Amino acid sequence: AFGADPLVDVARFGVGGEGRGLGFGYGGAVLVDPARHGGLGNAGEYSWGGAASTTFWIDRSNATVAIIMTQLL
Repeated sequence: AFGADPLVDVARFGVGGEGRGLGFGYGGAVLVDPARHGGLGNAGEYSWGGAASTTFWIDRSNATVAIIMTQLL
């Protein structure tokens, strides 16, 4: 059912530094343990989710940056 999973299980981008395999540093979430995070991403990825479903994500090992700006509260 929609919304049945805990947010920490479905959120890709950190949700304020909370989640399995994530740490918190420099004002954002840092992926510390990719295996514990479900095998998604690389150690050292930096991200943060904001209001209105906005988020950003930086993976320096792949030279990748994503900025997602939506307007959904």
